Amino acid sequence: MTQSKTKSAKSKAKPAPGAAEEAGRPRSYLVLARRYRPMQLGEVIGQEHVTRTLQNAIAAGRVHHAYLFSGCRGVGKTTVARIMAKALNCDEGPTATPCDRCPSCEEIREGRAVDVFEIDGASHTGVDDVRELRESVRYLPTRGRHKIYIIDEVHMLSTSAFNALLKTLEEPPPRVVFIFATTEPHRIPATILSRCQRFDFKRVPAPVLVEHLQDLCTRESMQVARAGLSLIARAAEGSVRDALSLLDQVIAYHAGEDEISADKVAEVLGVADRRVLFELSGAILARDAGAALQVIDRLFESGHDLAHFAQAFLSHLRDLTVARTCDDPGPLLDATEAELAELQQQAAGDEPALLPQHFDHFARVTEEIARSSFPRLLLEMAAIEMVNAEPLLPLGDLLQRLELLESRLGGGSVGGGVGSPPSFSPSRGRGRQQGQPGRRAAPPRGQPARQEAAPAQQAAPAEPEPRAAASPPRSPAPSGGNGRSMESWQALLERVMEREPVAASAFAAGRMVSWSGDTVVLGYPEGSFELQWARDQKKLEAFTAACSQQAGRPLSVEIRALSPDEQATPEVMQASAFQEQARKRDETARTLREEAEGHPITRIFVETFGAKINGITTEADES
Repeated sequence: MTQSKTKSAKSKAKPAPGAAEEAGRPRSYLVLARRYRPMQLGEVIGQEHVTRTLQNAIAAGRVHHAYLFSGCRGVGKTTVARIMAKALNCDEGPTATPCDRCPSCEEIREGRAVDVFEIDGASHTGVDDVRELRESVRYLPTRGRHKIYIIDEVHMLSTSAFNALLKTLEEPPPRVVFIFATTEPHRIPATILSRCQRFDFKRVPAPVLVEHLQDLCTRESMQVARAGLSLIARAAEGSVRDALSLLDQVIAYHAGEDEISADKVAEVLGVADRRVLFELSGAILARDAGAALQVIDRLFESGHDLAHFAQAFLSHLRDLTVARTCDDPGPLLDATEAELAELQQQAAGDEPALLPQHFDHFARVTEEIARSSFPRLLLEMAAIEMVNAEPLLPLGDLLQRLELLESRLGGGSVGGGVGSPPSFSPSRGRGRQQGQPGRRAAPPRGQPARQEAAPAQQAAPAEPEPRAAASPPRSPAPSGGNGRSMESWQALLERVMEREPVAASAFAAGRMVSWSGDTVVLGYPEGSFELQWARDQKKLEAFTAACSQQAGRPLSVEIRALSPDEQATPEVMQASAFQEQARKRDETARTLREEAEGHPITRIFVETFGAKINGITTEADES
């Protein structure tokens, strides 16, 4: 009677397989990350440099007494440690391929092996915990060949705990193996690192991760679009466990559907499809602010995480830059052939210096968006700034020009060297109201006379040639590059700078090589930023039209690179002298005008009597 009651109690405590389902109770679900945890070293993906070394060490009998596995989360550190434990204690081993059938392998797999200790470093940080470990290390293994201590997040141990572990770690008893796992190896003392064999686990490449997810979907009889799996792999950032958790989430959200598209995956993960990244970058590079803002508006209305999107777009800008600058960008980019072709197509149509400039600007914006309460506004303003951005002069070129200018001024030479800074600015004429009554026309500044001496000598200004403000501009006298031709070119360039400062800003740095008939040839140093700027077709057409208007007849402007011999000719150096003089006069006149506008008497007349400034004339204008 007693025996029958005991049997009955046992049958109720351990129901037969399927009994829970029959009783209506749901079967416990095992997540993909645990169900498909690798059981052999050969099944670990993306870590061949680790698994092969360990397999060879086991086969050759060269197992170290202490290992350190470092790497980001979810790349297989703890998994490889457990497989190592099975390989060393398997009944058929030590073997690089444990059987997974013997009692030792089953106990280790189920976490109940008496000779394998898995210790959480975060909850055993003190020196007392290490003392207990040192005491247990002294005893021989109970069942297997080795006693194995797996300490996860070992960097959480205190300094005293590490010091207490040093002696045992350096000279452990026979058949004891330590396996440490950490995500922050820099926090581990060097004395510990020197006693371990270190293996750095890498992030799993996205293509490898996509193939792994595709294989698991096939086992689960689920159909997920490959583009959707690519989204999961990118969101996982190289972590296999993160990827499987995200795949679990996608499958649960779309349970019962025949196929899960990439759009549905993006909806579940709250990330933007890569097509949206291409749309935004295309709008920015096409300088279409409206289209860019529409893309951001769709993202905001659909509930996407804008901080996450900003990070994705920053990576996209990096991909565009790599596609533009590298001859073979394929191995450096996580992109399909179609995506790579589109990246190269978008990047080819923009200024070479503009993409790194966009990346640098948006990197700062991404950090601000991550901690901002209004990320949409920051993202929109960043897009508008990138739409309207112009290439900036590299800092190295600016420093080089400043050094050249300083050396010329310090040596008393005004001869222009190659790479000198632009000498004209649109400051002349500021503060004057065009068309105001009572404004008297100021005569032009004096023009430098022709130089008969050495190019390094200072040119003396010639007598001024007055001209009425309303009179048509005087056409320059064409000649083959002599002083008078340069003098006329500088006069024409000054008038263009007054009326079209934007069109002429970059061309002011050009050196006039020749002026024959109606054709002006400007030269720039080979490889310089100004040469690339001046060759822009739209800018050149605008500048040519402004020159023709001021000259009173059609002119043609040609741009070419200066040869080393041409850069040292007297004509080119003389043109630099003219530019340097004009720049100094511009700066002096602008300073005097600003002082006149800010003078207390001037402000009193303006504020008290409501006077209006019709014009300001400086001594430089009178001379």
